[in-house]
This record gives sequence, structure tokens and C-alpha cells, in this order.
Amino acid sequence: MRVEAVELFRVSLPFREPLRLPTATWYERDTVLLRLRCSDGVEGWGEAAAPMAPFSNHEYTDGVIDVLRSFMLPVLWSVGDTVTATSLAAATAVFPAHPRARGALQQAVLDAELRRQGQSLAAHLGVVATRGVGKATVSLPADGQVDGVLQTVARFVDAGYRSIRIAIRPGWDLVPVAAVRSAWPDLTLSVDAWGAYPPEAIDTVAALDSFGLEHVEQPFAADELTAHAALAKRMQTPVMLDESVRSLGTVRSVIALGAADKISAKPSGVGGIGHAVEVHDLCVQAGIPFVVNDMLQSGIGRSAALVLSGLPGCTASEICQGSMVFASDVTVRDEPPDGVLRIPHTVGAAVHPEPDLLMTATRWHEEQLRP
Repeated sequence: MRVEAVELFRVSLPFREPLRLPTATWYERDTVLLRLRCSDGVEGWGEAAAPMAPFSNHEYTDGVIDVLRSFMLPVLWSVGDTVTATSLAAATAVFPAHPRARGALQQAVLDAELRRQGQSLAAHLGVVATRGVGKATVSLPADGQVDGVLQTVARFVDAGYRSIRIAIRPGWDLVPVAAVRSAWPDLTLSVDAWGAYPPEAIDTVAALDSFGLEHVEQPFAADELTAHAALAKRMQTPVMLDESVRSLGTVRSVIALGAADKISAKPSGVGGIGHAVEVHDLCVQAGIPFVVNDMLQSGIGRSAALVLSGLPGCTASEICQGSMVFASDVTVRDEPPDGVLRIPHTVGAAVHPEPDLLMTATRWHEEQLRP
């Protein structure tokens, strides 16, 4: 497969409501899309959804663009006329610290490969499931009041969601969780701290044990594996790691230390679809529940995450329907906002954007031709 050109798009997708996390408040999702064009006319798309600033790791939107332009695309051109997702993964392995850039390019190449073969990503991975359970994320309230959290949870529950994740941080944890649990005793409820707690706050985090949570997600910083291991031994509630999961090597460390009861992987966050499947397989081998997260990205990246959520060892997903998150997207959204995830079985490894929606969302665009 000969790639003739690659286009990069920086797009902004407005959130329906501001996403307030312990690290920052986001009013729109800044993400990088990638389109490659092959000599036979086939196109492939990929997405690199990084934070706009290097909060939990060193990747961020401008950095992803620079790495793609300066390093990943030259590697793509050097691979030759017979590039495949497998050969590209091997060639870009020299850049392990940039999984999102690697993942976007690999998704685009795999998308083109599968479209040439007339095969879906689901069929390629052996996924037969067609539906899954969505999870909605409730961010920190602007006014610091519990009423706002309850109203947001109610909106998701009324739409059909039965699994909710609440953002917490030091000083905003036990009270809002208690209020939500009191209002919805049977709701599947989890919390996510995005690494906001210091290890010495272990007593506070452990106190969440009394609320019957599905899990406590990433309470400490990504590299605090020993602190997570101590918490996992102490709590009955499962501890799930997300930001700590950056590669197959980090997953092996997490397992060896007993730092998590669950592993949550973002396909782009671990270097692409193929690497996410390897994380899934390792979790199955170790007997650890595997969970898929989609990073609140456009329909291009989300479509791949949806397929991965149908893998046999995937016990749950942390994916919310785009129509509940974004005021607008670059892909057509025809699913009802009901908390049910539709796993795509269409040809390719990505849902392609609509030209008019892409044009509206694009803030920057560049094309690079094969030298």
C-alpha cells in the first residue's frame, strides 16, 4: 500500500457543558485528525486526542502536531511502498513516549488497509458484539454545590444511562458521592480523580469504600504505583488505573506490583489499536478486568474504542455517546441518546468525517506530500 499524502487537521469540538476536571476546565475538545491518501484512491483516518496542555503526561495538542510532522511522517515515507499497520508500528517503536501520535497514524494506515480489503475493524479483531453499556462523566461543579452534580446525574439517568462516573478532587469527594448514592441507590457509580490526590491522602480515598462504588479510578499520580498498590490492598472497592497505563511495559509493572484491580486503556493513549489489543490480552492472561476508555474524542477515534469495547475480555467501557458530550462533532450522529453504545461493524478502522462538519470544526490544516 503506497501512501501519497497525509493531511493533518486541528479541530475544536464544543462541549455541551464545560468539562471541569481537577487539572483544568475545558470548554471545547481540541484534537488532531489525520487523513492519508493512497495511490489507489483509498483514504484512511486516525485521531490523536491529547490534552491541550501537558497535565497528566507530556503529550499535548501542539506537541502531537509537531511530532507527527517532524518525526512520524518521515518514518512513514521511509517505510516504502508496502506500508502496513504492523510494519508502521515496528518502525515507530523508536518513539515510545508519543503514543497518541503513533496511534493516530497507525489507525489511519489500518483504516486504509481494511477498506482496501472490504473488512471491518470488528471482523479484523473477531468482535461479534453489537451493543454495549455507556458511561457518563459528571465533572466538577462550577459553584462547588452538590445540587449541580445531582442535576447533571439526573439528566444522564433520564436519558437512559445507568452507569455514571463522578469527578472528584481533594475537598470534593465524600459529600457529593454520598449525595448521589443516596439519590440513586442502585446506580452503577464510580469516581475518577485524574491523579489529583497525594499519596498521603490514602485515608480519604479509602473512606470511599462505604459507598458501594464500581471502582475508584486513578486517585494518585500516574507514576505513584506503590501508593496505588497500598490502596488496592486496603480497599474493598476495586482500584482502576488509567493515566498510569501508557504501554505494555507499564501494565506489566502494574500487575507485578498489584497496583490495580482493573486496567483502563485508551487506544490512542497506549500507542494505537494494536497495542490496546495487546494490553487486553495481557489483562486476560493475568485475570485482571480490562476496561476501554475513549478520551472524549471525536467520532473518528471513538469508533475504534467502541469496537475494542466488544473484545471478549473487556468487562466494561468508559465511553459516553458523542451526542451527550459534544454540541457538534465531525461525524454524523444518528444514535439516540439512550446510554446504549452501538459497536460499528462498518468497513474500515474509523468512521469518516462529513466534509461540511469537518470544515466547520477545523482551526488549522496542513498537507504533506510524499517526498
